[in-house]
Formats: sequence, structure tokens, C-alpha cells
Amino acid sequence: MGFGEIDRRGIVIVGCGKMGSALLAGWLAGGLAPGRVWVQEPRPSDWLAAQGVQLNAALPDDPAVVLVAVKPQMM
Repeated sequence: MGFGEIDRRGIVIVGCGKMGSALLAGWLAGGLAPGRVWVQEPRPSDWLAAQGVQLNAALPDDPAVVLVAVKPQMM
């Protein structure tokens, strides 16, 4: 699955600290549209807030991917 399916249905990232932000930065640099990314993060960084993603917004009904990027002890 390339960005085509993600561009159509979106991606949800739960937790976007260092690991999640590193993944997101690479995907955005690779051409992923920020408007097709939904991030749930209780303490968003300034960098994350400036990326144009859907930050702590209502989630899409049928995202292509849901990535859980939290530390195991947080679960």
C-alpha cells in the first residue's frame, strides 16, 4: 500500500513523541499530504503543531492505517 490509499482514507497516529514524530517527518518529506494525517497527542510539540496535520481532531471512519506510537508502559 502506497500513499495513494493513505491519501484516500487517511492515517491515524496515536502518540506522536520522538518516535512518532520521526516517522511522520519522513512520511511528510516523502510526499504524504499533511491534511490526510490525524494525530492524537496529549502534549503536541511546537513542531507537530506547525505541520498542518489534523491534531486532536475527530478521526476518520475508515483510515488506511492506525499507528500506535506510545511507550509500552503508557498502555
